[in-house]
Amino acid sequence: MKLYVATFHGDIAEYPPLVASTLPSVLYLIQRTYRYGLLAQDHEDTFSDYVTPDPEDDKIEVWCFDTNGNADIVWGFWGWHWSIPAEPADLQQGIMPGNTESLYTLANG
Repeated sequence: MKLYVATFHGDIAEYPPLVASTLPSVLYLIQRTYRYGLLAQDHEDTFSDYVTPDPEDDKIEVWCFDTNGNADIVWGFWGWHWSIPAEPADLQQGIMPGNTESLYTLANG
C-alpha cells in the first residue's frame, strides 16, 4: 500500500497536509482545495490568469510513503527561493491535471 502526502511550505505553510492513495488523487485534492492550475475568473467574468502558489516563496512537495518504510518525493512546486531536491535525479517542477505546463511555469506566466 502507498500513501501520497502533499506538504505546503513558505507563505502557504499554514495549509494542512493532504493525503490520498494515488498521485492523481492528491493532485486533484490540491486543485479542488486551492484551485492551483485552474483559470481564475476576473472582474469582467473572463478566465485569464491561473491560480498558483507564489513563484518566489512557496513550496509544495508530494511524498510517496509505502509499507516498506520508504519515503520519496514524487511531485513538487518549488518557488525560486527553494531548490529542487537532488534525488530522484529526474524530479522536475510538477504539472497539475489538465495542464501541459508546470505549475511553476504557470505561476510565472
